[in-house]
Amino acid sequence: MVFELQELFLEAIQRGTMENFYRLISYFQTQSEPAYCGLASLSMVLNALAIDPGRKWKGKVLSFISLYD
Repeated sequence: MVFELQELFLEAIQRGTMENFYRLISYFQTQSEPAYCGLASLSMVLNALAIDPGRKWKGKVLSFISLYD
């Protein structure tokens, strides 16, 4: 199983289709509560798409990281 995943990962890198993965994984976060899995996923995607949340998180940084706080 691990070898198959490594092959898929390498193949995606060679095809140049990993850009979206790297953008998304840089915003990875776990859910703080079991019921918040959808919100954690949503905030990751919105951050990766660089959508302006309309509020500051820390300093000048705009982020959906605390969407469910």
